[in-house]
Amino acid sequence: MKIIDRFYDGLKYALTGSNSRTEDLESKLERSIESANVDYITGVYNRRGFYDLVNRELRRKIRDSERIEGIDRINIQLIYFDIDNFKEINDFNGHDIGDKVLKDFSGMLLNSCRREDIVARIGGDEFVYFASHHNESDYNDLILKLIPLVRQYNSTNSFKGWVKLDFSYGILIKNLYIDNFRKGRGKIDGFLNVLTDYWLRTADKDMYKMKNRKKMHMVETKSAKA
Repeated sequence: MKIIDRFYDGLKYALTGSNSRTEDLESKLERSIESANVDYITGVYNRRGFYDLVNRELRRKIRDSERIEGIDRINIQLIYFDIDNFKEINDFNGHDIGDKVLKDFSGMLLNSCRREDIVARIGGDEFVYFASHHNESDYNDLILKLIPLVRQYNSTNSFKGWVKLDFSYGILIKNLYIDNFRKGRGKIDGFLNVLTDYWLRTADKDMYKMKNRKKMHMVETKSAKA
């Protein structure tokens, strides 16, 4: 029996005094768990939901690889996003506009990815994209799809303070070898969570390098004009 099934049965017993399954209660529990994993502003997954989905998706890929001959790795693609000048958008235009920008940016991310990919808001103006696949040819050129959407957005939306929507990002590409999971299956959840932490930190550092390069470019441009 799965842990979640034991959770359902235990809670049902506490509420009804029996172990009998009721579809109404089960659906309410599922909705509660789902809502706990979703960011209430944007409707995409939150940090908790991101970890849960990544764990489940990697487990599924590991099972698939054991059934399909010739597959020895999972290709990981993770992109860490930070909206540039979001504080200025909030300060000059108000938090309602700031919330709308978060919703609009998450919508552009979703429109740039595939159905099986994962998009989450994991901080104030920070988002993450995750994809896993068995073939390197399946990589999603997400940035190339996202840039024209942001340009189009800026052509039809204007903000006080002369700020425009822009973003910085860090990309992590990794190969996850299946043999690493053949031992110690009981510890796989903890191992995957540690890996996800490491991937996020690595892509985050890469994102801040891009953000700092942009700031340096702005300083150099202003100095040249002075």
